[in-house]
Amino acid sequence: GPLCALGQAEVFQFSTIVSALPLEKLDKGGLNTSGGTNINCVINHLMAAKPNIRRALILTDGMTGTPSLQNLERVRERNARLHVVLPAENAHEDDLRQIATTMITLPPLWVQAQTIDLTGSPEQGLGEEKGTKG
Repeated sequence: GPLCALGQAEVFQFSTIVSALPLEKLDKGGLNTSGGTNINCVINHLMAAKPNIRRALILTDGMTGTPSLQNLERVRERNARLHVVLPAENAHEDDLRQIATTMITLPPLWVQAQTIDLTGSPEQGLGEEKGTKG
């Protein structure tokens, strides 16, 4: 993105560790994982960065775990603004609610087909209630 090209933003990936993710590697689908997810490594990474990180966008598959009490306090003391994006299919909102400045759940990737009865027949519950007489 443009902010990365200007040196104003960096992209990292996380699982149980945080590692740099150059855009060239991301474009090619080059993700690495340590096999798990732990939001505390993200918070530790943010708190250790110099200069201080004021804002971060956390885009996750939904599984993050909950931050430790110590890390909750560190985020609050730093007044860091953490913006979280979750997928509809796996939105564990409660995990990050306490540290998220904003939280967005994306719409589902897949929309299930639904059959809708448009005839209005009482058997389908769209007409008069069964067992009632007018």
